[in-house]
Amino acid sequence: MPNREIHVTAGEMQFLTMLWDAGPLTLGQSHEQIASYGREIAYPTVQTHLNRMVEKGLVHRSDQRPAVYSAAVTRDRVTRGRLQELLASLTGGQVIPLVAKLVDQHELSDEQIDELEQLIQQAKGKAKASKKKRGKQ
Repeated sequence: MPNREIHVTAGEMQFLTMLWDAGPLTLGQSHEQIASYGREIAYPTVQTHLNRMVEKGLVHRSDQRPAVYSAAVTRDRVTRGRLQELLASLTGGQVIPLVAKLVDQHELSDEQIDELEQLIQQAKGKAKASKKKRGKQ
C-alpha cells in the first residue's frame, strides 16, 4: 500500500491493535486473543474478518500451516487516517478547535505543556520551511 492514510472500521482497528500488541498470531491464537479486546466472536467469524483484512491489504497471511497473520500496516498510518476522520467529523478538518477542546477538558502537567510548546515550535518551523519552498517555485 502506498504511504497514505488508511481508513479502517472499528472492528478492523480491534484486530490490528491485537496484531500490533501480540505480534504474529495463528487463527486459533487470534480467536483466543480477540476476546481480550472486547470481542467474544466465533472462530469462523475471526477467520472471515482476518481473510477480508488480507484482501484489503491490512493483514499479511503466511503460506505456512497453520497460517500466521500479522499486521501489514503500521499503527502510525492507521492513526493518521483515524485522526483525519475524527477531525473531519468533529471540526470540519480544523485542528485548533479540537486541540482547544482537549486542552480545555483535561488538566495538563507541566511536562505535557512543555511538549505542546515543542510541537508548536516544530509546526512553526514546518510552516516557515513550506513558505520558503513555495517562494522558490
